[in-house]
Amino acid sequence: MAALKILFFSLTLFSLNGVIRRDDVLDSSYIEFGNSALFSSVGIVRGLVTNATGTLIDPYTVLTAAHIIQNDGEELLFELYNPEEESAISIQGRAQIHHDFKYTKTADGYIKELHNDLALIHLSSPIYFATPATIDYEKKLLPISFISAGFGKTRKRSETHLLFDMQKRGFTGQISSHFSKNWCDESYISYFDPPYSIKSTPLEAIGAEGDSGSPVFWVNEGEAHLFGVITILSGKGNYGSFNLIAPLDSHKEWIEKNSHF
Repeated sequence: MAALKILFFSLTLFSLNGVIRRDDVLDSSYIEFGNSALFSSVGIVRGLVTNATGTLIDPYTVLTAAHIIQNDGEELLFELYNPEEESAISIQGRAQIHHDFKYTKTADGYIKELHNDLALIHLSSPIYFATPATIDYEKKLLPISFISAGFGKTRKRSETHLLFDMQKRGFTGQISSHFSKNWCDESYISYFDPPYSIKSTPLEAIGAEGDSGSPVFWVNEGEAHLFGVITILSGKGNYGSFNLIAPLDSHKEWIEKNSHF
């Protein structure tokens, strides 16, 4: 499967004063990046019921996070932009949650247990108008920069509430360390748009509801490679202190066994 080609993009595209994608007047920069050549060609889908993001990894299969799915085997609806029709179309698929997935919370809303937070969506009809992502299963040396895109909630400066505006926002980030606890598999820990994002407001520098399942790409010589999935935030409620990213190198056997490679 040919790797995705990036025509051009610059990590200096964005302001260095925090994560614009959440509540900055320059939010249009993130929307523009989300609709750039890379993200418009690869099949990045939006959940219509699950409030999540997923990535096409072959014409029949979407990879996403498991915690956004209610039941294994349930039928789900997603939306994917079709450039041939110049509009988004609905696609349907059956969810397959990782067989060792575990996710529980404490009574006050903190994560108690999180393991194997991955799921596949088996589409009822194949998708040929979008390019499946190329998965890189090699274990990564840290630190590593990445790019991603998702359909997370946003807000404007004049608003106090968060909302879905149905727009795909591209963003950059850096993974600086691993995260491993007894309640969680070994994951990558990341902030978006480092290093300034760490100094940002609580609604910046982290993912929001709807970003779960977003693809994590690293770029090498103009080619993008999928190596992780944004799973969940460490903290209470929908907004945590940092993002957890599931590395795909430890899930190669399960993904390839259950997809259509």
